[in-house]
Amino acid sequence: MHHQTNGQNSGGYSNNKNYGSGVPPNYSNPNYTMQHYMLYGVGPNQAANPHLQNPITPNSSSPTQAMHLSNTASNSLNAYANNYTQQAQSQLYGTLAQQQANSQISRYLQNSGKPSALNSVFSALPLGHLNQQDSRPHLQSSISTLASSQYPMTPFAKEMMERHNRSKQNAPMHAHAKANRLDKSNELSEPHLWTELDVGGVGIKNISLDTFNLTHLTALYLCHNVITYLPPEISKLTNLVKLDVSNNRLTVIPPELGRLVCLKELLLFDNSIAHIPLALGTLYKLEFLGLEGNPIGEPLASMLLKNGTAGVIAYLRDNSEFGEPPPSRNWIQVDSVAASGIDGDSERVRLMTYNILSDQYATPAQYGYTPNWALDWNSRKDLILQEIASRDCDIICLQEVEQCQYEELFRPELERAGYDSFFCIKTRARTMSEQERSRVDGCATFWRKSQFKKLETKTVEFSSYAMSSSHFGKTDTLFTRFFNKDNVGGIIILESVNKGTKMAIANTHLHWDPACSDVKLIQIAIFASEIEKTIQAYLPDKKTPINRFPVILCGDFNSFPNSGVCEYLTKGMTAADHQDLNGHQYGAFAANGLSHKLSLKSAYSESNELSFTNFTPTFKAVIDYIWYTPSCFTVTGYLGGISSDYSKKFVGFPNQHLPSDHISLVSEFILKSPTKLPYNTPVYPAKSSGTFTPKRNHHGSNNANKYQ
Repeated sequence: MHHQTNGQNSGGYSNNKNYGSGVPPNYSNPNYTMQHYMLYGVGPNQAANPHLQNPITPNSSSPTQAMHLSNTASNSLNAYANNYTQQAQSQLYGTLAQQQANSQISRYLQNSGKPSALNSVFSALPLGHLNQQDSRPHLQSSISTLASSQYPMTPFAKEMMERHNRSKQNAPMHAHAKANRLDKSNELSEPHLWTELDVGGVGIKNISLDTFNLTHLTALYLCHNVITYLPPEISKLTNLVKLDVSNNRLTVIPPELGRLVCLKELLLFDNSIAHIPLALGTLYKLEFLGLEGNPIGEPLASMLLKNGTAGVIAYLRDNSEFGEPPPSRNWIQVDSVAASGIDGDSERVRLMTYNILSDQYATPAQYGYTPNWALDWNSRKDLILQEIASRDCDIICLQEVEQCQYEELFRPELERAGYDSFFCIKTRARTMSEQERSRVDGCATFWRKSQFKKLETKTVEFSSYAMSSSHFGKTDTLFTRFFNKDNVGGIIILESVNKGTKMAIANTHLHWDPACSDVKLIQIAIFASEIEKTIQAYLPDKKTPINRFPVILCGDFNSFPNSGVCEYLTKGMTAADHQDLNGHQYGAFAANGLSHKLSLKSAYSESNELSFTNFTPTFKAVIDYIWYTPSCFTVTGYLGGISSDYSKKFVGFPNQHLPSDHISLVSEFILKSPTKLPYNTPVYPAKSSGTFTPKRNHHGSNNANKYQ
């Protein structure tokens, strides 16, 4: 059973209702006749050609022996072609002759002094490689395979192997793409010479596990063999776009096939498969699922006919198993606290940053691997609140919070728990109606009223800042690349109720596009400039350096640890010719490079705990951060990452247990006492504490190394 989404015939598989039923097909179409013969070894001239009584299928148990067809088989092909129509004959041998003349293999063999070598290679091609479905785009790889087996020590074969090994050593560690992002540091120094492997029709019984180390493959043809088992290691081929295992002896499909999220074509025709694993519901890019010729039961059989491939994948996805929740994330205690000379007057502050995934962005088109019910906001919002409550933080910084979500859910819920808040919405909301504005997202920051008093809040609109500043001028870059990005950041000046110490909390979400690294760098430079300007008013005198004021800057920076954004925040400067600026002009603002005086450090800078903060099928990396001023804070601990054993079970987040494609980050700091800072402030009486369960356990608990 199969379904073609565009209503056309797919390759060599006919839409004839008698396909695989034993009823003789209609041979009036010469193209169909040639295809059917190549698939089944049966044609209209069979009675006149005694050599064609049986399909030509190698039975040798040795794959090497199976690669070489007998002379009888080769003669059978020639006999059939000679008795066939001129159109089909021209189609077959014309294609072979053209590819013979153009391929590197043929050119080498023609110059090798072995005039018969090329002909022997072509005659050895199995019939499964000559049909339109399997071989026409991939004949060169088949020829290369056969030539290498016949002449394994040829210079060409040796060169191909050496070049493949060199490129394999430089293979990227991960495929990076949230919206097709590219990590330039992991680019291949030399592209692969081939990305498709065709071993169809050669009598293979078992697949070598070494095959699955060819992770660069985009197409794998295993059709017309005698394979009974697909190893779960096939999940390593994460770049596969097409997989053809038709006409084998498969009875089951491994659930690990669901990890091949790039698949667009999965051909399973004519096996003995009765069940499709629910795990294949993650194949959200799949356009064609070929199941005809398998004893597939209901409801999938009818669903495939009625709703096509998309309907089957949606059914598998939405009925997937709930699964176990992720294990508790480790709390990493930092040993530097005792050596830092912290006294009893210091204050502990725990802060969370969390991109919760806006409901507007959580669409089935974008997150097609997530069950619809798990993607629904009514399901996700409860998990988000549970995550916030379980970390029991003093300061909470959220990104991608829609205005309606802030006003109807987060603000009232957290107010009842004893928090005050500030919300800054993206710039585009200015021009919208009240109804449209309610769905625009922004950054929301919450703090315990019993612990902090708000002194000032400020919204920084990056595009508005650049538009009104004389330092930028009016360059083409501003109009074409910067002004149309509506990202914002929020700054809050808080004062400790018990200690009187002031601090700045900055929460932002930078632009997402990897092609706009310059935009992100300018955005963070604007934000840092506004942070400096804001805290300047709270310094006791002009001699006090900016970096002596406590600052925590956090959010979704959409930037790698080796990016210009992180370099700028860590080192305090970037050069005017930095590669992330990519030559784009931003007037006097960036003419001499970018710099700030905040002296920041990442709270996770000494940690190897985080392998990612954002996880989707095409992107898995650290892009969320918590930065702080080490002269004013000491990190006492931080929340570890998601278990790698758990994340390996999924192709991406969100899922049934994790409501966002990001994970939360939590760090705990000791804020040094006012006597150790260059200013003194009044001490206000403590206010009653809010109730937000579960209670924190970082002030001395038997389970201090875990958060439940």
